[in-house]
Amino acid sequence: MRTVIVFFVALCCCLGISANPLLFHQFGVNHLTHENGLANNTILEIYQDKTGFLWLGTDVGITRYDGVHFHNYDLPENGSRAVKRIYEMEQDSLLWFKKDGLKEIACFDKKTGLYLPLESTQDGLLTDIADICLADSALYGITSTGIVRLNYQRNNDGIRITPEMVMEANRELLRLQCGGNSLYTLDESNQITIFNLKTKQKQFLDYKRLNTTKDIAKFKVLNGTLWISTKWNGTYCYRPETDELRMLGDSNERLKYLDVEDIDLKNDTTLIAATSHSILCVTFAHADYIKAPLHVSELSFDNFMYDSFVKNRITKLTIDKKNAIIWLGTFGKGLMKSNMKDKNIHRILLGSEIKDINGVAQDARGYIWLATKHNGLWKSKSNTLSTDMKFEMWEHSVPGSSFCLFKDNNGSLWIGQEDGTVSWINPLSNKLTQFKPEYGEIGPIGNIESIYHCMHNRLWLVTKKGLFIYDYQNDTCVGAISFNGEVRKVTSMYEDGDGIMWLGTNNGVRRAEMKDGKLVLDYGREDKVGIPRTEVLAVYVNRHNQLYISYADKIVQTDGQREGITDVKILQKDMISGHTSCIIDDKSGNTWMGNNTGIMVINNKTKVSYTYTFPERFFNVCQLNDGNLLWVSSTGLMYFDPRELKSRNHTNKLYISDLGINYNIVEIGKEINGQVILKKPIYLMDELILKHANNSVMFCLSDFTYDQTPNKIEYRLIPVQQEWRNTYKTELEFSDLEAGKYTLEVRPISINDEEVPLTTINFEVKKHWAKTYLAFVGYILLIVSILALYRYYHKAKEAKRTFYRKKEEILKNSLAEAVKSQKEECVVNRLRNQARYGMARELRTPLSLVTAPLKEMMEDESLSATLQPKTKLAYRSAIGMQDVCDLMLDIYRQEDENMHLTVGEYPAHTIINNAISSSNELLNIAPIKLHYDKNKPIKTSLWVDRKKMEYIFRNILSNAYRHISYSGNVYVKTFMKNIDGMAYFCFQVEDDGKDVIQESAVYVLSKEEGGDELTNQLCPELGILLMKEQITAHHGDIHIEQKKDSGTCVTVFIPMGKEHFEKDSKVEFVEAEPASQEPQQEVPVIVTAEEKELQMSEEEQMTFSMAVPAPGTKHKILVIEDHKDIRLYMKVLFGANYTVIMAENGEEGVRLARKELPDIILSDVMMPKMDGFECTRILKEDVKTCHIPIILLTALVGDMDIVKGIEYGADDYIVKPFNPEVLRTKVKRLIKSRMDLKQVYMKLMMATNTPEQDKEEEEKPKEDPFIRQIFEIVENNLQNPTFNVKRLAEMLNMSQPTLYRHVKMLTNYTIIELIRGVRLKRAAELLRTRKYSIQEVSEMVGYNDAPTFRKHFVEFYGTTPSTFANKEEAEEKK
Repeated sequence: MRTVIVFFVALCCCLGISANPLLFHQFGVNHLTHENGLANNTILEIYQDKTGFLWLGTDVGITRYDGVHFHNYDLPENGSRAVKRIYEMEQDSLLWFKKDGLKEIACFDKKTGLYLPLESTQDGLLTDIADICLADSALYGITSTGIVRLNYQRNNDGIRITPEMVMEANRELLRLQCGGNSLYTLDESNQITIFNLKTKQKQFLDYKRLNTTKDIAKFKVLNGTLWISTKWNGTYCYRPETDELRMLGDSNERLKYLDVEDIDLKNDTTLIAATSHSILCVTFAHADYIKAPLHVSELSFDNFMYDSFVKNRITKLTIDKKNAIIWLGTFGKGLMKSNMKDKNIHRILLGSEIKDINGVAQDARGYIWLATKHNGLWKSKSNTLSTDMKFEMWEHSVPGSSFCLFKDNNGSLWIGQEDGTVSWINPLSNKLTQFKPEYGEIGPIGNIESIYHCMHNRLWLVTKKGLFIYDYQNDTCVGAISFNGEVRKVTSMYEDGDGIMWLGTNNGVRRAEMKDGKLVLDYGREDKVGIPRTEVLAVYVNRHNQLYISYADKIVQTDGQREGITDVKILQKDMISGHTSCIIDDKSGNTWMGNNTGIMVINNKTKVSYTYTFPERFFNVCQLNDGNLLWVSSTGLMYFDPRELKSRNHTNKLYISDLGINYNIVEIGKEINGQVILKKPIYLMDELILKHANNSVMFCLSDFTYDQTPNKIEYRLIPVQQEWRNTYKTELEFSDLEAGKYTLEVRPISINDEEVPLTTINFEVKKHWAKTYLAFVGYILLIVSILALYRYYHKAKEAKRTFYRKKEEILKNSLAEAVKSQKEECVVNRLRNQARYGMARELRTPLSLVTAPLKEMMEDESLSATLQPKTKLAYRSAIGMQDVCDLMLDIYRQEDENMHLTVGEYPAHTIINNAISSSNELLNIAPIKLHYDKNKPIKTSLWVDRKKMEYIFRNILSNAYRHISYSGNVYVKTFMKNIDGMAYFCFQVEDDGKDVIQESAVYVLSKEEGGDELTNQLCPELGILLMKEQITAHHGDIHIEQKKDSGTCVTVFIPMGKEHFEKDSKVEFVEAEPASQEPQQEVPVIVTAEEKELQMSEEEQMTFSMAVPAPGTKHKILVIEDHKDIRLYMKVLFGANYTVIMAENGEEGVRLARKELPDIILSDVMMPKMDGFECTRILKEDVKTCHIPIILLTALVGDMDIVKGIEYGADDYIVKPFNPEVLRTKVKRLIKSRMDLKQVYMKLMMATNTPEQDKEEEEKPKEDPFIRQIFEIVENNLQNPTFNVKRLAEMLNMSQPTLYRHVKMLTNYTIIELIRGVRLKRAAELLRTRKYSIQEVSEMVGYNDAPTFRKHFVEFYGTTPSTFANKEEAEEKK
């Protein structure tokens, strides 16, 4: 059931509470809609029968509600189904109601749950009834002729109605009401007629007496008084006996102009009115409504929740006087319920500054104290408890600080503060004494979060640092304990009658006591009784010295002196709410507990509990001096007398409102499993007969009190349950009952030890058909049939076996074929690997013929300085290829060997040095910086197979060199590490390569994967699976960690010792062999990064000394290449004649191109971050760089790659390896062609003056037709000052960005520069004629002002327009 918090104000007046307008925040209502089971959210009528059921008129029929379940009875879909004016004829359980919008009525039988068909002895009567009412146990209606009595007779087919005229009418009657012996009608002229059924006399009330010209909206008879509401002109009450009329709005404007939708009396002096804008409570001084003074209060005032659910939506108001509930029907918002039972509850609203209350107490003089966690200590301004009590901050309090509070048995107040100060307020003298506890080396104990005064006159203080016991009389801490990992906080403290302190902690309950001068916390109480140790919300010792421990989902009651548990209350079983945060006893010895949905009280004598539900949550409580309980809730403060609240406990008789069979609600007359179970409502039945198929039964219970949350009940099912059981459920389920007779007994639980009513129902479950006589006859026939079928089955089974034998032979043949195919595939893979091995082996011979001469050439001092760096680059690349070949050969050799290990003890440094030294030649020649502390002693010895371990280390190093493309940093580290108690020797290689080695790129030359292609051609991880296999055989592990742009880290974990090999059958222990089987020779020296620094700097000095630019202006070349050696070669190749700019990737290349604007760009394609294709696309789409020619250099040789590069705008595409002369020639040609083209268009825009010059121009290359077209368009629009780039783009049918790029690429000029050049060229020609002034020339070429024209002319020709012609003549004379 969904609860929506909607608030009321004037309800306080109705309940005897002062009418504080802020108190509306404290009352909640239930909101019931279609989601809760309602047939429709529009409620037009509410009627409550004598049993307690609510009958609701909706837009689709009527609905029955019992406080738990809704039963919807929809009208047939033949006309209006909206129901208004429900009346009950109690003698035959018939409900009569009027259909809204039609002059029709309908009848519903509560016993059968059916609508009864109606017929009449008078034609047209059933479509002429405008309204009905019930008076003197008779049904009356108004028709077009007057008031008739609707006499009816029930027959098998339905109900037959015979009308009897009671009062004729001359006007059309609109509405009908009854009161006592009189009928009240409203006609079309707004006249109200009162007809006495006994005297047959009429009395009239003219609407003119109501002082209104508008229609009467509603009228109703209550307590013999006629209540009339008009549309926006107030509400009236009229007494027919004395003909007295009173307008309720005379003394209160809130009733004067409101449209009252419905009214009802709560009692003789209180009227509740529902208006279009609010709910009003009208309180009369006495029952003489005509003369009694009245007070009007709003039950809903300026409330957004009210506006959303109620405003302009109320259709019906009904008061359940027995249960003190207001029911509201709404238009489209469902049914709303307001509980008015809280007349014994008093609430105090707090200001927004008082929140997070940490403690509450009343001092001896009656003042209320509130300690907050974040905003100081507050004290009531008055010592008289009332709902309008106000608070002020204590004079010694610090705003924004934290306080805690405790009241001891002597009435003293103990206050703990955030700064560690303890304050003591004497109840007799009101004297304030303060202490500043300190403890040993800790010093001040810090922020006090909780404080408790024990019977030994000591203070127990909880801070963030721990728990302290403070002897304030001697100003010393006598005990302390710091919070550790097991106990991190103390949530609650309480002392029992024996002086033992019980602590609630984050890890269960603890018993605290001093032993040998030390504070000790005993634990394990939960463990002994099988309760998990979770956070304790509260601990409390009641007057019977029983300890209560509150957890989130349970409350445990125990005796502190014993280990056992007295009682356990579990959420959803014994409690309807959990999270009990505060516990206290009243003066009668009952224990009260505040939780997240209300307050639960336990009778410690009978162990019976009862829950009072409230819309707020409760955090703290204290007992006031007069015995009342004061609670701290989520909405403020609440107090009540526990004796008066206990008397509110109801023990209404429980009714069985619904029956469920096999977990489905049974409707009256509905057939289930071939049986009609209910012929009338279940609450009217004393016994049931159920077929065995219907032996799962559910009884739905209701006490018709319509409480928000049900309370505990007791039940037993005789004979299977002799003892009473209790539950909070409103549904009792009994599944799979055996055949037999049963009696269900149900009763409510009373906390006041009073006698409670008992509800009983008898039912019988019939035997299953399988246990009847006919069933046994069937069993015999079944056995005979089985024997006959067995013979048939035996034959079928034999045939099936034959079928499966044939199928098995087919599967065997298929398996043999698959094994044969797998073997053939292994042979193919083996041959493929052998071919790779042969290729790698054959490559070593030509590589040797390459490396040897190159090395000799490097050592030749006569070699020119120009060829030295080129020779070294070639030698370095050849050594790298040789390293790859060696790696592939090592992989193949290791695969040929099995995983049988010959393990011996070898020094770790020997194995590592041998692995590093194997690539010493590569380290000497390549720009690889190996960071390895070769002087660091490694005294560790490893039990390994030396050959396999050296292979692993060599393979990891070779892969690292390849990750960095033989140019970068490689870091080698060794260290020890303990994992799960076992020592490991770790060999780690880390590089700064920028490519990520995906798992799919791991490539192994193995028997299983010999045919796979490389998925990452840049850096496949060669031999990784083989390395993993060999390391696993050594009981070790290998980890590969890769991050983009930060390199790859490979770590090998080798277990120390040899114990792990003892049970390994594939291991053979041998004596340690020498580290090398070859003849004694000088061990190569390992070249580290530090030792190569000088060598590398000298090399770079030599290389870049060649690139010193020659005098004069040089063209710029931007080289975008991620390979360091290629960049170095490009510097050597072009450095003498060009200014070379370097970029390592596409992103950097784009940035440098935009900044430097080079004359040509040479770009690789496969690069990190951004490849060459994307780089080309971006540069060609940029207006600033689109004119720069681009040559792509790549190893991609496919036609699609070449086409893609050209489509992206590349000017040429050269495949690696490339001819340097070809590359130099293409670079020179592209730069020259761009410069020639620029000169052509430059001269086109310059003024011509002689035929000889024109003839000379004709011999130059012709301009592009597209540019020629632009010139013509601009020349034709010279005198148009509004002509611009946008207009030019429209005339050319292209976008402005495209026009910018196209012109820039063809002419090296921007489109604006081009247009300006044409204008200035024409201006020069006009000036040369000497026929026009400068102002006229500027206007003829499209300039609006002469200064701008003069500025641009000077920039273009280097002279002013006035001197241009003279200068031209002077040059001609020369």
